[in-house]
Amino acid sequence: MNYSRLALAALGGTVASFAFGFLVFWLVPGLIKEGHKYPAVFRPKEEMMKVMPIGFGGTFWHPQFSDVTTGIRR
Repeated sequence: MNYSRLALAALGGTVASFAFGFLVFWLVPGLIKEGHKYPAVFRPKEEMMKVMPIGFGGTFWHPQFSDVTTGIRR
């Protein structure tokens, strides 16, 4: 297995996913306005920025033997 190609593909997929998400929020600003109506669900920007590094790190963390992958391998 070529790990450098795998890492590059994972990085490319992550960048594409974030780019698509930012593009949707940029093109449809009504989504943000709608989200601000429900503060229990859509946290304020200041509160989200505190945990953003944890969220980015969690994007790349995946347990090797989770319940989902174990079920697929059987």
